[in-house]
Amino acid sequence: MIENDTRREAMPPDANVIRQRVLECFRTHGDMTADQAAERLRLSILTVRPRVTELVQLAKLVKTEATRRNASGKSARVLRPHLPEQPGLFE
Repeated sequence: MIENDTRREAMPPDANVIRQRVLECFRTHGDMTADQAAERLRLSILTVRPRVTELVQLAKLVKTEATRRNASGKSARVLRPHLPEQPGLFE
């Protein structure tokens, strides 16, 4: 029988952990597509794309006007991390 600790270690990370990893990837590496983030993180695009959508809905990532071709040859929107305005930055 597998002990609880061993079973927990074998489980994939939950959505919150993946979402945080995706956001950190964008913050570290800058503008990219969801597919490029998945490649950098060595995760499935089917795991990363929903997290990217959630981060856009949470205003943590923003869509740019730029597009890039993804592995399937389709145009994919380039995203960037949302940088909140800093008061007094340009005063």
